[in-house]
Amino acid sequence: MAEQYVEQIDNQLYDYKFFCFNGKPFCAYAAKDHFEGDKNNIDDYPISFYNLNWEKLDVQYGHHKTDFIPAPIHLEEMKEIASILSKDFPFVRVDFLRHKKSYM
Repeated sequence: MAEQYVEQIDNQLYDYKFFCFNGKPFCAYAAKDHFEGDKNNIDDYPISFYNLNWEKLDVQYGHHKTDFIPAPIHLEEMKEIASILSKDFPFVRVDFLRHKKSYM
């Protein structure tokens, strides 16, 4: 819903999605260059999947590249927030956006 209003800052806006089951994050996906200009095309930007320790998983999403995307500096807080927001649902995806300068 909000994505149409999001603009990249210096082409470095990263998109994080946590997949949660019954209030517990299971894994995350990170994407970059997703909001670059009018690009927002399927398979045209890198997406990588990670476990909760930010170890890259051997998962491919369509034909997307799987570039390594650094863990955000607020990873632990993001997992806590995802837990809180997902506690009343059997499954929910919790999304976060961050600028390049906020990574480990």
